Amino acid sequence: MKLYYYPHSTYCQKVLLAFHEKGLSFSPEIVDMMNEQARAHYEATYPIGRVPLLQLQSNDKDKPEDGYMIPESSIIIEYLDQHHPDTPRLIPSDPEEARIVRFMDRMADLYLNEPIAGLIRKKLFAGVEKEMPQKKAFKYIEASFDYLDEHLSERQFICGKSFTMADCAVIPSLFYARYVYPFAEHENIRGYWLRVSEKPCFKQLMAQVEPQWQPIAADLFADVSIVD
Repeated sequence: MKLYYYPHSTYCQKVLLAFHEKGLSFSPEIVDMMNEQARAHYEATYPIGRVPLLQLQSNDKDKPEDGYMIPESSIIIEYLDQHHPDTPRLIPSDPEEARIVRFMDRMADLYLNEPIAGLIRKKLFAGVEKEMPQKKAFKYIEASFDYLDEHLSERQFICGKSFTMADCAVIPSLFYARYVYPFAEHENIRGYWLRVSEKPCFKQLMAQVEPQWQPIAADLFADVSIVD
């Protein structure tokens, strides 16, 4: 499997967490989404031009799955769960539990990740890109934080005792939230963050992300005091 990804992308980080939690290997193909030439080269493979993208590979070029492309973070994780059943499941086999995980994953993408990522992009591109209005972004983030803080009061992870796709969706958002909308006053979210920070999959992700992110953060967020 070849994974096209950009380390700073929350959706790519979501998929990387899934790979690491499952202990699955892949061929990395980093796409520098900040570089116009790199994006154009990538679009020759995937015209939509968005990451992450999983491309299946086979030693047998006559097999139909060779070169087959799977886009979208949640769909990639669904594929990994389905085709690697001997690894830790990120979507429960029970239909009702699976529905809850998919719901929490979707809510995290729409109402936590999108506004937080938008605030980060606004800082990176100095308002060049049209983003969600700041007031609306703050409304979504605060509502999500209030909900998650109460939700996590009786749960180890987002959907209970097991690490799932929903956690893969929430963790990258919280990583960036520390810079643009800190959650330090939300006790249960902070406790959750400290717990997931100890997971091997999180540490593997940070080893990929932080070396490139820290110079950017030091420049753009020099006045921000990060609380873990």
